[in-house]
Amino acid sequence: MNLKGTICASIFFIALLLINACNDPTDIGNGFIADDDFLFTHFTDTLTVKAYLEVDDSIVTNNSSTFLIGATTDPVFGRSQASLYFQVKMEGNNLALSVPDDETPIYDSLVLSLDYAGSSTSTIYGDDIFNYLQEYRIDRLDENLPFLEQEFTDDDTTNIVKKYYATDEVLVSDYLGNYFFHHDIFNTIDLGEEGIADPQLRFKLPDFLGLEIFNDLQNNPTLFENDSTFTEYFNGFRIQPGNNATAIAFFNMTSSFTKMTLYYHYNVVDDETGSVTEVSQLTNFPVKTSSNENNSVIFNNYQHNYNSTEIETVLNSTDQQLTDLGYMQSMIGLNMRLQIPYLQNLGNILVNRANFEITEFNDGYIEPLVDTLYPPPILLAYRVAPETDEEGFANTDYDIFNLLEEDTDTAGNIIHKYNVFLNYAIQNEILNGTYEKEYVVSIPAKSISASRVKVYGPTHNEFPLKLNLYYTKVD
Repeated sequence: MNLKGTICASIFFIALLLINACNDPTDIGNGFIADDDFLFTHFTDTLTVKAYLEVDDSIVTNNSSTFLIGATTDPVFGRSQASLYFQVKMEGNNLALSVPDDETPIYDSLVLSLDYAGSSTSTIYGDDIFNYLQEYRIDRLDENLPFLEQEFTDDDTTNIVKKYYATDEVLVSDYLGNYFFHHDIFNTIDLGEEGIADPQLRFKLPDFLGLEIFNDLQNNPTLFENDSTFTEYFNGFRIQPGNNATAIAFFNMTSSFTKMTLYYHYNVVDDETGSVTEVSQLTNFPVKTSSNENNSVIFNNYQHNYNSTEIETVLNSTDQQLTDLGYMQSMIGLNMRLQIPYLQNLGNILVNRANFEITEFNDGYIEPLVDTLYPPPILLAYRVAPETDEEGFANTDYDIFNLLEEDTDTAGNIIHKYNVFLNYAIQNEILNGTYEKEYVVSIPAKSISASRVKVYGPTHNEFPLKLNLYYTKVD
């Protein structure tokens, strides 16, 4: 495997992290020193490391501008799919068709547009943006999506932004169709009088829906008084991958190009010549506008099917312990929970450098998908108390030193590995005597990532998952 796909993904992925990060990062691995500065130090990489597979709890997925739609299938991780629920809003209150009073509007079409979150191959995860026909199913929602919910305290009740989770689902009503297409993330679209648009997906919605909205705009104006009345009337969309979907695409749902558009026209007759001129009009229903940027509901639903995979075997085991192999997956997927049970045997030490060395497994098991189902370019590590599952200290570590790197083994073969630095965390354990803490290693920003990676586990003969520890003994 080469790093071409991963390098492209790194730029895109880190950009998403910066855009969507909610907390300031705190390195649990900062303070490491160069190899040349290791004076009077000891080194060990033989401390026992135990690893366990952990299925994610549900994560919040309505706190981003980037959202996922699609599915991937491979023999290790099975089928993973991302569905999207979202509202469209109005560009202003008391919406009406833009037609002179003495003219009759004529319906043309209703189109849903989704703007891609970039124009590089990293905007698509899976197989394959050029060769495989993709399939999305679109439905109309049958429930309104509230933006706020009440929070009750001892003294008061306040409205807070409602959290939507990756396991949430919403009832649907009208089936709007299955659409087959190829992703085109490189070419802009000429929309005529609307101008040149970014690369995007455009779906012509069924006429029964377009005519319903078109007629109600003329006959039921109270439905279009404001966003609240409109979203009660039209709850929104669900888009989910069809059976033919083989890739997951990233979309910018806050873009001005992401919208539903009603196209119509009216005819003007020249009194002298009798010639007819068609005047085209449109009405946009954006997902986000300057007036509703904080109250549109958009969230992802994620599902994984591990049936008949090696992961299913581990999940069905008694303690889900990992031996030769390990797995990590985004979209409420999988983490690895690591223990260092005999760290206290080293006694009183100062940690100079500590890192988990985690090597990517690769024997062609996903070929020919090797360049499209690329591993995450970066890993996240944090400490937890094993029983309470609470973080041992506050941190959100997007440490740039955890990047996937290319190396060679003793035979000169190219391998890829992560070095997850833990200097401060290991030292903190020793100083505080909190040896019962565990480390969760996972893919960061899972709500906006589709990647997964298979790695070698702690008992692998050649590339074991291990702790590299440089330390100085203290009397």
